[in-house]
Amino acid sequence: MARRQILFTKGDVDRMRAENRRKEVERTEQLKMVAQDKLMRANMASEEKVEKKILARILQQEATEKETDEKIAASIREKS
Repeated sequence: MARRQILFTKGDVDRMRAENRRKEVERTEQLKMVAQDKLMRANMASEEKVEKKILARILQQEATEKETDEKIAASIREKS
């Protein structure tokens, strides 16, 4: 079986190389964007966890203060 040899001109080769470089740069940029997006999502999730913990702490503190106030009020009523 005879092989058919494909010949490219220097211009063809240069265009193919330029296209390959452009595609590689595009892939690299897309990978960078994916990595940045992943990092941003991780940071946002971490911030949300912190905010939830802070809110839980505030609510717990308010509940404790309310309970203390109620005990003080009950104690005052008993003494009266």
